[in-house]
Amino acid sequence: VSQSRYRASTAVVNELNGLFTKAMNQTATKLRELLDELTDAERDALLSGRYTTDTLKEIKTTFDDLYSAVAITVPEAFTASAVALATYEASYISKLYGESIELAGEKIVSSIKKKPVMGGMLFDDVWKNLAESTRNKALYAVRQGVEQGNTTAQIVAELRGKRTRMPNGSYEYVGGIVDEVRRNGIEANVRTIRSHISQVAYENTYSALGFEYVKDVATLDGRTTSTCRAIDGRVQKISPNMQRPPYHRRCRTIQIGVDKDGNLSGKRAFVASDKPVSNIPKGERNGIIGQVNANTTYPQW
Repeated sequence: VSQSRYRASTAVVNELNGLFTKAMNQTATKLRELLDELTDAERDALLSGRYTTDTLKEIKTTFDDLYSAVAITVPEAFTASAVALATYEASYISKLYGESIELAGEKIVSSIKKKPVMGGMLFDDVWKNLAESTRNKALYAVRQGVEQGNTTAQIVAELRGKRTRMPNGSYEYVGGIVDEVRRNGIEANVRTIRSHISQVAYENTYSALGFEYVKDVATLDGRTTSTCRAIDGRVQKISPNMQRPPYHRRCRTIQIGVDKDGNLSGKRAFVASDKPVSNIPKGERNGIIGQVNANTTYPQW
């Protein structure tokens, strides 16, 4: 379940990164035109945060448009995938238990938006905070570049990175604010929030199936945090105040419906490495990738 969720999240991350990259490229293109037109007086005004001329006002609008792309356009696309995820997860879990339970993804996502998803932040707060941070980083990079006397090309490179030839022969923009926001902002948010959505869908499904307890199941690999290692195998009675994933950003731990004894049948997979499976050569996987009894906890493993 954890691996399939991760792959699905990757597809969503790629989609949202594409939307953000497009918005940042539009920002960079517009700023390239506007910065070249600035007079000395306008440069001084920009450095002091004063948007007193038509050109400076257009620069401010450009940063506001970037904010809107991250605060509105990106989460709108994410919400569509979130509804589909909630519906799928509920159906998937119920079928694993030999039942067919249909839960409305829209209702699940709507309920999620009314409660904190991580660190006390609401769903909309997560994206608004990222949007504000992204706009500020872009604005500060431009101001710093202007103050240091950098060329427009150098300033733009700080925003979207440098055009770099990749191993497959293609060219991509690497580094800059774009890469930072994609990795530490969009990707982290997507994986964390989708984990939360899956958890709520699972929990609702378990309740519908008649389960009264859930068991924390972490990922058995070298990338699991100490927090999730310690709670792996913990059994809790389902209640509004119980602890539930995500326990941290990019959390991969899930909860499974169980009886009071917490016993599970079958096997659970492990990867004895701190690398993702895709980064381990097939000829080197013997003994590194395998399975253990489903009730083996992380400390026991």
